Amino acid sequence: MRKIALIIITILNTYAFCNSNSKLHFTTKNELKIEITSNKLSINSINIPINSDINKINSIIGNPSKQKIQLSSDIEKIRLKYGTHPNNIFTWDNYGILVYQNPENGEINSLSIDFIKQDYNFSPSQTFSGILLLDGVRIDQNTTLESLKKIAKLKINESNTNIYRANYGNFIITIEISETNANKKITSFSINTNSKTEIVNSKGWTDSQIKILKAVTGNLEYIKDFSIKYNFEIQEFVECYADKVTNNYTMKTLENQSPELQTKILEIIEDCIIQTSKN
Repeated sequence: MRKIALIIITILNTYAFCNSNSKLHFTTKNELKIEITSNKLSINSINIPINSDINKINSIIGNPSKQKIQLSSDIEKIRLKYGTHPNNIFTWDNYGILVYQNPENGEINSLSIDFIKQDYNFSPSQTFSGILLLDGVRIDQNTTLESLKKIAKLKINESNTNIYRANYGNFIITIEISETNANKKITSFSINTNSKTEIVNSKGWTDSQIKILKAVTGNLEYIKDFSIKYNFEIQEFVECYADKVTNNYTMKTLENQSPELQTKILEIIEDCIIQTSKN
């Protein structure tokens, strides 16, 4: 039971990220300049509005070097398993950037910048060498997490992983930090270009986060085995579990597990099994 509880409560991680220093910056003809203010994202001084499609990016920097378009069958499988859909991915090798697109409506979801070479098939072959400005502060491969925290408008959430999530004006930003570097320098930086304000419950959970929690929990093999052993409907258990967890604990609390918390989660699991069992 304890092993199952630990797996269930560590499903979701909060993310965040962002910045460095300097005020005056100039671009060469082929250099990419990405600028983020609290209400606007621009590439080479051209605004990228909410709900933009990939053609907007193409018109500014040209066609991508490669792309990964999701098959409808894969989209459905992932939706059923994780409660969300995979993105189409467009890569510009020469700029060191990626754009993630919602396959259902064609809207751009996020723009990601690689400061360190990544090893995925869709990763850019080159790292970002352009200019990235957040609130007028330059961010590059030498930017540290501590320097980002000095940006007053950037609200970075704490994290127990090397991935941080932050709020900046209308945007949600995700930043990945080097795990081996003592100064915690940035390896990648992503801007959610289609941020929509979500209603959160009293513990800070959004509807989409709860939806993902339910989907992942319902697909755990341990839960499937338990449903057979104790004769309960998985969906009923998932609804019970998610309701009790998200209304009693924040995601940050679940990331910092204590023996007392693990006992409480076990009690929630057992309580939900009793409530939903048909025996």
